[in-house]
Amino acid sequence: CSVHETGQLDASSQAVDGIMGFGQSNTSVVSQLASEGKVKKMFAHCLDGVNGGGIFTIGQVVEPHVKMTPLVAN
Repeated sequence: CSVHETGQLDASSQAVDGIMGFGQSNTSVVSQLASEGKVKKMFAHCLDGVNGGGIFTIGQVVEPHVKMTPLVAN
């Protein structure tokens, strides 16, 4: 977890366990899983503004009360 990014991933103050890509390219994690038929080509990041926390999922969230906002393609 990090709160300040400098782009210097080799610096000990910026050490991370890894970086996961969620772009629209065919090399993103979501695209690769979707091309193998493992998940739908979508992800969700739901924030809980009251108590903190939330959820992060790859693939479709199957829940009747979930509201979605599609991203605009650039």
